[in-house]
Amino acid sequence: MASSFAGYHPLRLLVVRSLKDNTYRKRPASQPHLKDSIRRHVLDIPADSLSLAAENMVLLLENIAEHELGHIEQF
Repeated sequence: MASSFAGYHPLRLLVVRSLKDNTYRKRPASQPHLKDSIRRHVLDIPADSLSLAAENMVLLLENIAEHELGHIEQF
C-alpha cells in the first residue's frame, strides 16, 4: 500500500507534524490566528534542535538502507 506522503522527505514530515501538533493544540479561532501561531512556532524551533533532528534522521535512513528495509516501521 502506497503512502500519501511517499514523495515527501521524512525530515520534512517530522517538522510538519510537530508544527501541526503545536499549532492546533490551542485551536486558533481564525486564519490570521492560525498563521500567527505557525509563525511563532517556526521561530521558536532552536537551530541546534533542527540540526540534531536532521543528523538523527540521516543516521536512521542510512541504517534502513544498509539493512534494505522498505519502511521505517520495520526498523
